[in-house]
Amino acid sequence: VLSPPASLIVSPDRSQFYEFESVTLSCEVQGNSVGWRVVRNTSRGILSECHTDWGKQQGSSCTVSLIPSHSGVYWCESGSGEHSKAVNITVLSYPASLSVSPDRSQFFEHESVSLSCEVQVNSAGRRVMRNTERGILSECNTDWGKQQGSSCTVSLIPSHSGVYWCESGSGEHSNAVNITVHGMYTNTIY
Repeated sequence: VLSPPASLIVSPDRSQFYEFESVTLSCEVQGNSVGWRVVRNTSRGILSECHTDWGKQQGSSCTVSLIPSHSGVYWCESGSGEHSKAVNITVLSYPASLSVSPDRSQFFEHESVSLSCEVQVNSAGRRVMRNTERGILSECNTDWGKQQGSSCTVSLIPSHSGVYWCESGSGEHSNAVNITVHGMYTNTIY
């Protein structure tokens, strides 16, 4: 039995992803690697190659920031029509999304921000979580923020910089948002 002339390597090595995750698809080729490209056929039946309207091509690799319509079958193909085995990739929508108001990622200390969990299905038990740059994991209402339903209002200080997301009691996550809080410059001369 002849092995295929190329393999499609998926990194991270999974077949199921959430929207906004990034995946790298690489053609690992026996022998000459010139002219290989990553091709896909979406679940809507749209056949296309990397860097047409999706993905960023680098050599025989393709990096994709995923959205649900990217679900489909992916493989490597050479200019002469040889191809690797196909890999089926499914992209799921988050069961919830974290919205930030005002909609920014950079803030100054003493500004107030509202973080809300917007949920597709049952919203019970959603809480806003964060992991600060110092690696401290905690939920709103512990020593930061004021929880109201599935929203959290925070009066920001620089140590609040970090990654924020929504989480359910069963451990489902929303997208993550990176927030940076800058200190005010008290010695500025006007």
